[in-house]
Formats: sequence, structure tokens, C-alpha cells
Amino acid sequence: MKKAIILSIDGLGTNLVGAYGNSLCPTPNMNTLASRSICLDQFWADSSDPHVVLASLWTGTHALNRDYDCFSEWTEWIKQGVLVTDDKNLVESTAANLFERVLLVEHQGTDEGTEFEELLEAALGAWVAESQMFSMLWIHSRGLRGPWDAPYSYRKIMCDEEDPEPPQDIVPISFAVHASTDPDEIFGVSCAVVGQVVVMDQAIGELLGTIRELSQENDTLVGLIGVSGYPLGEHGMVGGESPALYAESLHCPCLFRFGVDMPVGVRLPTIMQPHEMGDWLAMWLNAEIENPIDQVDLTMLCDETIDTPNRIGAAIAVSENEDFVAAPAWSCRFTTPPNGSQPQAELFAKPDDRWEQNEISIRATAIVEKMQALRDKLVSAHSSPSNAEPVNWLDDDLVKPSR
Repeated sequence: MKKAIILSIDGLGTNLVGAYGNSLCPTPNMNTLASRSICLDQFWADSSDPHVVLASLWTGTHALNRDYDCFSEWTEWIKQGVLVTDDKNLVESTAANLFERVLLVEHQGTDEGTEFEELLEAALGAWVAESQMFSMLWIHSRGLRGPWDAPYSYRKIMCDEEDPEPPQDIVPISFAVHASTDPDEIFGVSCAVVGQVVVMDQAIGELLGTIRELSQENDTLVGLIGVSGYPLGEHGMVGGESPALYAESLHCPCLFRFGVDMPVGVRLPTIMQPHEMGDWLAMWLNAEIENPIDQVDLTMLCDETIDTPNRIGAAIAVSENEDFVAAPAWSCRFTTPPNGSQPQAELFAKPDDRWEQNEISIRATAIVEKMQALRDKLVSAHSSPSNAEPVNWLDDDLVKPSR
């Protein structure tokens, strides 16, 4: 029986994984996984709420049109799976009911390991005991929005002798950034975040080692997905439960290792969103165990064609009063003022302005208008999805970076 183990982590953005250019902390095990995986360079969440993103992953529907009763090969695999998580609120959500079995892992309060390590150990133990019953294991961690319980020494990895001591807080730190905010305060939070990510990376390495020792590598898909980022002051906020729709909150790592038959990993630059992942994974899970990679056309998985019925190639994320749109050459954030007046736009050039620090809407009003039109098309397409026609949004000005 083909199997899949997928790990999703709240707060793990692309700025914290070496394979995506992270320079904050070492992530050798995540990097090793990426080197043998299909690595989505442009995976964009459809919300800054991790539970919304998980529902999109599990149902195959965008946040704009949530359908918990949709039928597909992917949802059938989910229904045969077990969800193991340390997130009590997720366990009580409607989306979690899609799984055959849900297991809540509660921290035992010992000093023998972090909550993340306990979660992975408990999840793998429960799944191995019943792997013939459940072909899918989905592990979801609160990640950086759970307790910051890594050894304090890990927080000093980034520190030089003259740097101030990192904070001691166990509860995730959140505060607004003002002109008077001491940069050392933000640096200290970054150090604490690094400590947590180092623990995650080590535990992921142990998970991969256990899969290898169980001789399950060849027929087990392994996935690693960030379902939200953790802002570190890029746009006036550190942390926060519902951060604003910017790249640091929405641009997440997404890796899939299809067995171990890929000698070298593949990087896919096409913009993709959570609701699109299921078709990929179902294709692999439905293949025969013998020579699984031969049974799956990886060139199809890595097809870069966009604006088709199967792959849009542009992303939209939504919240109560915000919309975020990403195209290959631009990203644009629209906010609606409380008085209901005209939405305000912030425009950023991609891929150069990765962290969206140079707002240029005044200098490129024509592009703002095109991004607004793209937003309207994406809202319409996702609100009333149809596989019959592409969105018909393709525009050279939105695809080719300006130089």
C-alpha cells in the first residue's frame, strides 16, 4: 500500500528554511529533504489563518469557496488518513472531521524533549502501529505559535559576544513595531525563533531516519509544508495571531519527496496555492508500488504552463478587509478602509523585492489597475470554480519582471 507522511507547521515561512535562501539559522535536514524533493518556490497561502490554509489543503478548494463535502481522489485519501496534532482548536474544527481518525497530543510537561519532538514521536508511533489501516499520516504542529521550549542555548546561535541576551519567554512573542522600537528587541525575538527552528530541523532529521530504518522510503511520500509565516517586523508587526497579508505571512515552504527515486530535486517556479496540492499527491498515491516514479509523469507534475483549467499561475489570499494578489512579476495588497471607501493598494516588484520593502503603487498606476483586474478575476474563478475554462488573466506586464 502506498503511504504518505505530511508534516505541516504553523509559523514556518520561507525565511526560515535554507533551501529558500534562509540565512538566519542552519536547517541541514530540511535542506537534505529539499535536495531529493519537488520544491515549490512560489507556494502562497490563501489566508494568514493556518486553519483556513489546512482546510484548503484537505478539501482541494480555495478559501473563497470552502466545500467540505467535495469529492475527489485526494479527499478520499484524506478520509483514509489519521491526523495527529498538538492544536486543540484544530481538533475541534470542521476540517479535522475529514480524517478517519484524529489524535490530539498534549505536552506532558517533562524536560526530556520539546513539544515538537513529542508530537513527531507520538504521531509516528501511533501510525506505525496501525499503518495497515491508515495509509495517510498528517502531522500538524502549532510550530512557532506553540510554546518556545527549545533549549535556551539554541537561542544564542546567532549571537556574537557583544550582542544582548535573547529573551527568556516561553510564550510566543508579539508586539507592534514603531520608530522608537529598539532593533535589539526584534533581533532577540529572531534569536528565539531560530532556536525553535533548529529543534524542528533536528526532529525532522530523526523522522526521516526512522522512515529509512523502517524500510518505508521507497513507497512513502514525505511532505513538509509551512501553513503560515511568522512576521519579524517587516511591516510593523512581530508575530501576531492574524498577521497582515504580506509575503512574510503568506510565502511558505512546500516540499514533496516522492519516495527516494529522485536522484536530484526539482524546483518548480510556478505560483501555486494549497487547494492545488491534492491532485499531485493523489496521482502518486494511486500509482503502482513497483517503480512508482515510472508510474508518475514528473514532467506533468512540473509543467510550468499557467492560465489553464488546471493551473492558474497567480495567487490570491483573503481576510476580512484585505486581499493579496501575487503574479510572477508583481504582488499587490489591497486594504478596504472601515468607512468603505476605495480600496488602498500597495504594489511590490517581484522577484527582486522578495520581502516587499519598496512600495511603488504611485509609480506604476497602470500595473495596480491590472492587478486589481486580476484580483477580480481570481475572486470570480475561486468563488464559482469551473474546470471548463482558464481564468484568462495572462498579461506580459504581470508575468515578465520590469528591468
